[in-house]
Amino acid sequence: MPSQPAFQLLITSVISNVTGNGTTYTVVWDSETFDQGDDCTTTTFTAPVAGKYHFDVSIVLVSLTDTTDVYVDLVTTNRSYRFNPAGNNPTTTGNVPYAVMNTSVLADMDASDTALVRVYATGVGADSLDIHGAGGDVDSRFFAGHLVC
Repeated sequence: MPSQPAFQLLITSVISNVTGNGTTYTVVWDSETFDQGDDCTTTTFTAPVAGKYHFDVSIVLVSLTDTTDVYVDLVTTNRSYRFNPAGNNPTTTGNVPYAVMNTSVLADMDASDTALVRVYATGVGADSLDIHGAGGDVDSRFFAGHLVC
């Protein structure tokens, strides 16, 4: 049913050294649970029809102890939605070695608009931030979405 798209992409392993020196990394999802309408690649969802789309993102960022800024962005063609775990500076709020990001967005999209997830971090040296995936039957690191109306 291409006019009723729904998808869920997963990270099942560790993605090492993705960002940390002020670079932006577009998350590459390594597994697909489902893709009703075949609208996804390993990085990007493309809306087949105009409407309001609900997106969920769950991601675990690791090696944050020297991080000064961390952002996770859900980027759509029309706008970006930025989330920063533990505030702008996770090292001053408990010196956390990791951050779990869970968020939801309702986005207005036109046909052929795209959505993807990006990670940005500074202060951890040369590309040293990792993204941890789930193991076994646990789907806790994902990018999912569906057409609402």
